[in-house]
Amino acid sequence: MSDSCVEFQDVYKSWVPGTPVIKGVSARIPKDLTTALVGESGSGKSTLLQIVNGLVVPDTGAVWVDDAPLDYGDLPRLRRRMGYAVQGAGLFPHMTVHRNITLMASLEGWSVEAIEQRYAYLLELLELPPAEFSDRYPHALSGGQQQRVSLCRAMMLNPPLMLLDEPFSALDPITRASIHQEFIRLQRAESRSMILVTHDMSEAMKLAQYLIILKDGDIVQQGEPAEVQAGPADAYVEKLLSGAES
Repeated sequence: MSDSCVEFQDVYKSWVPGTPVIKGVSARIPKDLTTALVGESGSGKSTLLQIVNGLVVPDTGAVWVDDAPLDYGDLPRLRRRMGYAVQGAGLFPHMTVHRNITLMASLEGWSVEAIEQRYAYLLELLELPPAEFSDRYPHALSGGQQQRVSLCRAMMLNPPLMLLDEPFSALDPITRASIHQEFIRLQRAESRSMILVTHDMSEAMKLAQYLIILKDGDIVQQGEPAEVQAGPADAYVEKLLSGAES
């Protein structure tokens, strides 16, 4: 068994022929840590994440998940092993909080007892009292509450891999700080592999144990936050770091 949960091998992706948005990326995402894909808008970080869960198929190259090549012909099975949370929560507006969170477990055939036990645990972990929130609809929740529900939904099946695409960027600074603390508590309570896409280097430094910094579809630096901070590879990385320090 390797020490990586995801491996990219010379991955290319273009939307327009001859203009790649991902340019031969090769990288290993370490297991049981949070890895941040960091970069400015257009750097390719969200595309790289979408390649992992099959929303985007690379033109060339290979993607391995848990020591096996990613099978784009069997995406439902693959996605059951991944949690996915996006900017703006992405909740089903016609479903209650309870239904939003438990839907996939029901479809997977979990028992009512197992569903309710897992549901109650997650809501407690993210400070959403079930008696207060279970019957609410997304429109009746604040932005921070919606994002907490989204994280609960992504965690419901207890997936070994979590994919988080700018999940906190739409929140105000005070709510983001609160959600960050709960995210750190969630990491400690249920350690797993997480890939976090963010344009915010301060968020990456706070939440991740490993950084992959992207620019124009290519990796410019990767390593532990302290290593990157101690030796930025170029002016672009220095600029991102200076934003984190300001």
